[in-house]
Amino acid sequence: MRGLRVLTGVVIWVSLFCAAVWSVDRRIAEEGYEPEHIRDDLAALAAAPRYTTRLHSDRRLRFTTGDPIFAFDPSGDATQIGEVIAALDGEGERARSAYTTGAEVVLYEQVDPGNSVLTHYTSPDSLAATFATMLPPERRLQIASEIRGAFEEHRHEVVAQLKPIVEKSVRESVKVIEQELAAAIRRHRPEIANLSAKYQRDLVKTEVVPLVRKEVLPIVQKHSQPLAEDIGRTLWDKVSLWSFGWRYLVDKTPGTNKERVKKEWMRFVKKEVIPEMERRSDDIVKVVQKILNDASRNPKVRSAIRRNLSRVIEDPEVHRIIWQLVREVMIESPKVREVLEENWQSPEARRAFQLASERFEPTAVRIGEMLFGTPDGGITPEFASVLRRQILHKDQRWLILRDRVDEDPVGAAGNAITVIPGGESEAYPGRIRGAE
Repeated sequence: MRGLRVLTGVVIWVSLFCAAVWSVDRRIAEEGYEPEHIRDDLAALAAAPRYTTRLHSDRRLRFTTGDPIFAFDPSGDATQIGEVIAALDGEGERARSAYTTGAEVVLYEQVDPGNSVLTHYTSPDSLAATFATMLPPERRLQIASEIRGAFEEHRHEVVAQLKPIVEKSVRESVKVIEQELAAAIRRHRPEIANLSAKYQRDLVKTEVVPLVRKEVLPIVQKHSQPLAEDIGRTLWDKVSLWSFGWRYLVDKTPGTNKERVKKEWMRFVKKEVIPEMERRSDDIVKVVQKILNDASRNPKVRSAIRRNLSRVIEDPEVHRIIWQLVREVMIESPKVREVLEENWQSPEARRAFQLASERFEPTAVRIGEMLFGTPDGGITPEFASVLRRQILHKDQRWLILRDRVDEDPVGAAGNAITVIPGGESEAYPGRIRGAE
């Protein structure tokens, strides 16, 4: 009975093995590979030589079992020529992974330790590196082209749906922001007053007033004096000294209301000065333009304006107050949030979003296929690289073998190959030994 069970078990295992071989052979044929090539590759792999040696670094580096070793051929292609089989601590004890100065490796070809150097690289473990892997320059151009094409195709239809919602949101939000801004300024009036006092003391008195006195006033005098003298002569000819004189005397008389000179002056301004100024308004505008032009071309004025504008713009206190106002008025304001929610959660907004989603869904699917792959074609090489690094913890470290040069550090004692740190790199050599 026991012999029958053994025989039955052997038959089952042989059947399973044959079925597995047949399934693999069929799959290989479907993929277009020749079985003879597969057998040759397996035989070459089994018969490939193995050389065990050690590595040494002057600095502690992370070595982990399975870290690949690559070499570049003259054409620039990288081929895996070995791998780390153990990390070695200071006592020579073997470990699967450790920060240490030594490691044991297996090489597929003979290497002269005295004339060879290994450079140790690590893959950057950051979100930026993941994005760089998933979105190489050519992929970014493809995605931008897809988005641009979809936008151009559906722009008018989607914008027509969103435009009324945007206009209404902006219109109602501006009203609320105006009210909130006035209240926020009142709340921060002491801080604004202190800031104004600081600039009044440090800026106006020390820079603006001397600048106006030395540079601007001469320009004003140069252009305005002829016109002012002309207007002054015209008005002087219209002044009645007798009228002002006797009214002044009457006002000085005890018991009078002392308003006669004031009333005469108001009459003179209304009847003579204002009409004359209106008549000469074009001349006044021309003079002001000349003053502004000359002042703007004055190198000292321009330098002072640039210097003081930069001072105000770069002032941390100005930044703090402005950001506080913006945050209170626009970001943290319950009234603004209420207006936006009311408009962007309305039935009209939902219909617009549904339309945009339907129109851009095919584009989103194509972009997803570019980034992650398809059921038929499999995952993309970039996504596979990210999965290997982040999920399987593969391809996080590798070593590159090259010939020693004069600048390289002196090799370690014995037959250990010198390792120097290469830092972080996104240029993983990729193809392993034997890959087609």
